Amino acid sequence: MNEPVGRRRFLFATAGAGTIAGCTSSDLAESPSNETPETSDASVSTEIGRVSAALQYVRPTRSERRPEVLATDGGQYVIVTVGERTIDASDVVLRLDDTEYTDTFTANRDGRLHVGFEVPQDVAAENGTALVGEARHPIYRDVLDRLADPPRFTNVSFDARAEIRPGAIMGLDVRIWNRGGPGPFTAVFDVPDAQPSVFSEQVDSGTFAGYTTHVTIDDDAESGGRTAVFDTGFERYTVPYTIVSPAGN
Repeated sequence: MNEPVGRRRFLFATAGAGTIAGCTSSDLAESPSNETPETSDASVSTEIGRVSAALQYVRPTRSERRPEVLATDGGQYVIVTVGERTIDASDVVLRLDDTEYTDTFTANRDGRLHVGFEVPQDVAAENGTALVGEARHPIYRDVLDRLADPPRFTNVSFDARAEIRPGAIMGLDVRIWNRGGPGPFTAVFDVPDAQPSVFSEQVDSGTFAGYTTHVTIDDDAESGGRTAVFDTGFERYTVPYTIVSPAGN
């Protein structure tokens, strides 16, 4: 097993590939939209696009070059997606059984508002509701089951090619054990002289999975040592590599 900082070489057969630019963990494990919410005000017609549960959430940022990975030890997230940009996050409340949660983070993506709620990893609710103003939207059983048995990712390994030329495609390898329930594993690859990329893969329960993805090094990258980062929100795994100039340059 690789430590969060360091490098060990390994070879394995990939079980899938995933660099899903712009994809987030909230696109997985979703409840369908509720087109007829229970409400005491017939004029309210707010619809929820989806409700999902995940250990990590990748939030786009305007001030930084790469997205931000949100994760909390001992916690997990319920993400409520609202299609109306006019809704304020403070108007969205999550209720699990008799406990109410207010928003932990917000994000705007594709014209929709994502409101995230941090809940304990050991939460096991019989009922759930997302309240948007006066509208009440039930949280479906698939999301409640995910919350009761979240993924537990261990033995994460990260590796990359030792040498790469400018303009070449660089392979990045990840291995993961999921010792909990099924769910998405999400992170961000931050490779100098390449565009940052979001990694999101569904990992089954009790599965040891290997993944390979690729980034393209800039054509004008200068030769020298670099460090690639695989940021899961819980840990930042690093691996050194070297950009080498073509022979004769």
